[in-house]
Amino acid sequence: MKCDNCAQELQIGDWPFCPHGSTTMTSSFTDKPIVVYKDGSGNVQFPGRADEKLPKRLAKLGFEKVEMTPHEARRFGKQMNSLERIKMEKHLSAMQAAYAHVHKEQREELRVAMRHMSPLGRDLAQAAIERADREEGSKYYTSDPGFRIEILE
Repeated sequence: MKCDNCAQELQIGDWPFCPHGSTTMTSSFTDKPIVVYKDGSGNVQFPGRADEKLPKRLAKLGFEKVEMTPHEARRFGKQMNSLERIKMEKHLSAMQAAYAHVHKEQREELRVAMRHMSPLGRDLAQAAIERADREEGSKYYTSDPGFRIEILE
């Protein structure tokens, strides 16, 4: 098939509008590196654009510009997800421990209040406690931090 405007021969995977080019991963974006700024401690900053210069404030803090190929960027993405998963699990663990403490206190207060309730009120409060106990252990948290490099997707 040929382009109606420029008569260039088009192949499957070519951009259909002028100027033409391939839309596959082996195309033009792979010529440009994926860039991050890293310091010696493993901290990472993300520039807005790959062609930006390393900001002076980051250079003073020991950051360096790191250019990655798509293959290296995929590996970097897996590492970032792994690090972020560890952070997320620590945070969720601390959060669940804090909630457990608060829930224990609230249940104790409710049990004290139940002494002054009608039998129907006590049954309702007991049912609420039992339901909360069942649901507490079944909360769903994803283990995917969701770090993605969109151009590689």
